[in-house]
Amino acid sequence: MSQASVEETDVVVVGLGPAGLLASLLLGQKGYNVIALDRWPTPYPLPRAVTFDHEIARILASIGINANNDPTIDYHDDHYLWINKNDDVLLEVDWKSTANDGWRNRYWFSQPELEERLRGILTSLPNVHIRQGFEITDFQQDDS
Repeated sequence: MSQASVEETDVVVVGLGPAGLLASLLLGQKGYNVIALDRWPTPYPLPRAVTFDHEIARILASIGINANNDPTIDYHDDHYLWINKNDDVLLEVDWKSTANDGWRNRYWFSQPELEERLRGILTSLPNVHIRQGFEITDFQQDDS
């Protein structure tokens, strides 16, 4: 049995992983009315992502999460080598490198912990409404 509902809002964000939470938060901080939807009735407890880059670090800093000194975010000061059975280097990653914007190129994180932090900030915004346990099957947009 399906249940239809009509709500007016500026933006609907579908999916409340880190990207959806961050999009909802940034839009909410700019004053947009946001409905953020996720099909799971509670936050998903397992990580699906484990790393982010300097661009995400910069965006997180804009909402008060500093990736360089946050206890839930880590970075490595070494090299990562993928080698084959003949000891040929297939891939080398310099974890300590920084981008032109000053942030490290790679950070490690626990997705459930970061999502909890983002939800905490998000719930302080009165113009953002989280709806858990909803799956979107159709939507309509008008020109108003």
